[in-house]
Amino acid sequence: MAAERTRLLVPEGNVDSARAERRTRGAYGAALALVLVSIIFSVALGDSTIGLMFVGFLQGVTLVATLRVSGVRPRLLTYSTIGAALATVLAVALTFARTPVSRPIIPLLWGLIVLATMGAIIRRLFQYEEVNVQSILGLLTLYLLIGVFFSYVFSLVGVYRPYFASGEADYASYVYF
Repeated sequence: MAAERTRLLVPEGNVDSARAERRTRGAYGAALALVLVSIIFSVALGDSTIGLMFVGFLQGVTLVATLRVSGVRPRLLTYSTIGAALATVLAVALTFARTPVSRPIIPLLWGLIVLATMGAIIRRLFQYEEVNVQSILGLLTLYLLIGVFFSYVFSLVGVYRPYFASGEADYASYVYF
């Protein structure tokens, strides 16, 4: 009966792709792993240009992976992927340039990418009818992303008014605290 219902809802030849989509939808383990790796690298590499570019690239990849897992419409996924790629390329270029003008723009772009990732997770979490492993992994990912988002907020504020008593801090200090 269930197979017959699947055949009615999915056009001929797309049953395997529909099954694969159901398996990946809501699978937040990969997103959690990407967030953990980005946090570890941001603390380990600090304020180095390579470290900031790598962590920013991971944030963009996390956004695209999370949107895919959250089951957004294909058109929105395409537009979001293009937007995330453009924001990532722009932020990486500004990170490499390291001009005084780019200092506030970099944490703003990374913060927006993290905020969009959080929105995708929240959207999907409200669709769960029961608590399961995937919803818990989604909540853990969201919890870590809240901390990452506020590290970007404090980094942005620190551009204009240093947050720490010792003066200017590197990004790893914002992530750590």
